[in-house]
Amino acid sequence: MREWMAVLMMAMPGWTLAASMVVNGDFASGSFSGWTLSGNTSYSAVSPGRVFGHKQYLALLGPSGGTGTLAQQLNTIPGQHYRLSFDLKSLLAAPTEFLSASFGGQTVFQRHDAAFGWEHFSFDVESMGAQSLLSFTYRDDPGFFHLANISVTPVPEPEAAVLLGLGLAGALLARRRKGRIMAG
Repeated sequence: MREWMAVLMMAMPGWTLAASMVVNGDFASGSFSGWTLSGNTSYSAVSPGRVFGHKQYLALLGPSGGTGTLAQQLNTIPGQHYRLSFDLKSLLAAPTEFLSASFGGQTVFQRHDAAFGWEHFSFDVESMGAQSLLSFTYRDDPGFFHLANISVTPVPEPEAAVLLGLGLAGALLARRRKGRIMAG
């Protein structure tokens, strides 16, 4: 019985630990490789820094006079739910400061004129097609947005988790019944 409990405990976390579909979402390449930059991309760069106290690369986004866009096309399944998450920081609040995040053409996040330390944002998004555009549109005249750890992962369907649980319970009952037959 202990073996089955161990299998169940190892199988269930796997439902939430899917690999991110975003290429270079942590900017570990030290560049924007995998991403498309458009619009006003002046003062947009990848730099080493600290995110929640850990050394890593991050995107610095701060064009003046107009918006820039950082985007990546993702292969998705229509109707599938995904978890979009990222870390964001802004040191200066200014009337021209703006950042929005969109998935599949739907805006899921907007931040205007606010200074804040590192914050983690996470959203449940749904794909409407075989491809979904993940994009960040931004402007920050006097400073930079700091963006890191961008991730999009599939969210498992609840029915799949229920089926896994029923299958494991059935296997456990079969094993217990076999043990009783052999003992008796």
